[in-house]
Amino acid sequence: MDFERVTITGKVTSERTNIGSKSECDAVVLETDEGQKFVLQRQTGPSYGDHALDKLVGEKITTSGFASGDTLIMEDWKVSR
Repeated sequence: MDFERVTITGKVTSERTNIGSKSECDAVVLETDEGQKFVLQRQTGPSYGDHALDKLVGEKITTSGFASGDTLIMEDWKVSR
């Protein structure tokens, strides 16, 4: 899996991902203004069930980190007010 360093701005939501597969779960997702979606992970957090991200749902953020496919591993982020 190749990761690309990125800085992305978007709205954070919670939604069910991988519907119909064994990996189906509720995830915290970043959606850009262009409609691209990334499942969020903290660089220092667990891959699944990271409830520390729940507080970001409904916020617009700018985050820096590493993206591969539809996964974004966040190093840091800033909430836009």
